Amino acid sequence: MSANPVLYQRPQIRQIRMSTRREPTRRGGWNTGTYVKIYLGLIGACGLLLSVFSPAVALILSGILIGAPLLALGIVEARRDSLWLNPMSLFLVYLGTQLGPAAVWEGTKLITDGSLNFPSLRIPAADIATGYFLTLVGTCAMSLGLRAFRPTPGSQARPTGWKPHWIFVLFVVGIAATYRPSAFLFLGVFGGVLQCGCMAVLLAFAFSRTDGRNLASEKLLFSAGVLIYVAACFFGDNSSKSYTMLAFLPVIVLLVRHQKYRKWIPAGSFFLAVLYLGIVAPAVNNSRSLKGKDSYQKLMTGLYSASPFYTDKPLLLSMQDQLDQFMGRVFEMPQVAGFMVNEVRRSGFQLGGTMNNLYYALVPRIVWAGKPLVSRGAWFTTYLQMAPREEEATTSTGMTIVGEWYWNFGVTGVVVGMFLTGLLLSGLWRMAGSYPIHQPANMVLYVAIIINVLNLPDATSPIVSAIALYLLFGSVIYLSKSGQKMATPLRLPNMRRLVMNGADRF
Repeated sequence: MSANPVLYQRPQIRQIRMSTRREPTRRGGWNTGTYVKIYLGLIGACGLLLSVFSPAVALILSGILIGAPLLALGIVEARRDSLWLNPMSLFLVYLGTQLGPAAVWEGTKLITDGSLNFPSLRIPAADIATGYFLTLVGTCAMSLGLRAFRPTPGSQARPTGWKPHWIFVLFVVGIAATYRPSAFLFLGVFGGVLQCGCMAVLLAFAFSRTDGRNLASEKLLFSAGVLIYVAACFFGDNSSKSYTMLAFLPVIVLLVRHQKYRKWIPAGSFFLAVLYLGIVAPAVNNSRSLKGKDSYQKLMTGLYSASPFYTDKPLLLSMQDQLDQFMGRVFEMPQVAGFMVNEVRRSGFQLGGTMNNLYYALVPRIVWAGKPLVSRGAWFTTYLQMAPREEEATTSTGMTIVGEWYWNFGVTGVVVGMFLTGLLLSGLWRMAGSYPIHQPANMVLYVAIIINVLNLPDATSPIVSAIALYLLFGSVIYLSKSGQKMATPLRLPNMRRLVMNGADRF
């Protein structure tokens, strides 16, 4: 028997790493100085084209030489982040489409017509070109604001893990707020946040990695959820063409996100184009001219009157008219900015006269029962003499964020106002995080940011909405952190580790 003591080694516990497919984490990228140089180059190129060529030709050339780089920057931002559908990429693609293909489309009409039709007058080509330049300046300023506090791109490869009751509550409340927004009017601007619930649920499913578990039940529930959401947007009280088509965004994400579904992208794109041009747009447009019926009856009548069986107009010709209206709608921001150029020339700057709603917009109706009910779009429709009174306005015409800032404070207002808007949304983006699909509250906030980036009807609405989101989700984050601190148990030292460490000294 040996006199040497037998030394027993403690078993080594090794961590077993599961092989998981991770999304690439794209860090780094260009610094702010590079973006400033790119934006200054685009603005300088646009100014040079406007000074050398006629307004119509300059608009066409600008759509090619400036719209394409903005779209490319949007694709770069999408590829940089794990969730390619982020506020920066969407904003650049959205404005790049206005300043690119839509500008070329409208520029070809200006060559022959010399002006574009607006509700109360025709806007000359020179004012349209100036409005295009102002929109480009505002786009660059807001993009820099969005970069200020954006979160670092990253991803976490783990299941979404939402509780079933959160999925049910968010989806049902979101559908109810979308279909009947008047029922949530007492919450004021906070009631609009509830409409983001159903989109948050569907996008979280579309973004989560479901390649390994092809459950037919999940696919069926997702398809049913999208159809219900589309129907709520289309048949709701505030039936909107843009929100109806935006409800298909989770389907687009699912097709692009998963490689095995990408073969359906061409067919899906064709289906959405035909759906909008042949059904959604004519039905909503025709329903707005009807009075004395509820929203459902109006839409059904408008849908029937838009069908080729009701009218003698061929379907292809009707779709061509809808395409022309659609491109004009996409080009709305430069066009309205051109109208504001003429308004400033005629009556001068408003100096904040159209922004009175900032004083009371954040006060809920549950606190102030007599709060004025003012629709900014209906007011501007009445200002354009498209309706005798706001109550009788059947359409909502946006002043656009560029148009209202210029109408009040000129070019300085466009730069400062849009940079401030981007700055506020950037802070919200940081609160939500770069990969928010694991937390329901973060995902709802993320969807609200996306909708605010795509919906810029005037100067004050995005600011009011951003402040409301700060108040609401800032309180939620503070309360959740406070609750976690109170619920955290007292951590005692590991006694076994202390004993073993003490034994090693002998």
